Amino acid sequence: MDCRIANLLAWGIEGTDYEVVDGEACYIEGNESPAYHTNDFMYGNQFITLPWEGSGADMREQALAVLQEATYSQYMGFACDTSSIVNEISAVSNCLSEYRPQIETGMASEEVFNDFLEKLDASGVDKIVDCYQQQLDAWLQQNEQ
Repeated sequence: MDCRIANLLAWGIEGTDYEVVDGEACYIEGNESPAYHTNDFMYGNQFITLPWEGSGADMREQALAVLQEATYSQYMGFACDTSSIVNEISAVSNCLSEYRPQIETGMASEEVFNDFLEKLDASGVDKIVDCYQQQLDAWLQQNEQ
């Protein structure tokens, strides 16, 4: 992707929707609500998109340095064969769907939360965890460096 296209998709038309000041995109004075403005991470490679005002002109270089210094998880590449636990996964998924709105919003009483935990246990959540753990342990042993 071309940086001109990336900036167009993120900030709109330069000179109409935004301007560049000291290496950062910013609103044009008097047009703080342009017809088009979105997020830089939504389209393509954000490393070629101008950082928005307040981020610092060198924000992309700093972010790239952090990414380049990052370590990979030892679990990278692991995939669990869930064919032996499809019924349990389905039951746990149904349990999550039933209780999720109350749990995630904090509206569940302690009684509802305890019912949720009991239903998770009855659905076979421990069997799922055991299956994953056994396969992960074997995978880690097989891929020791």
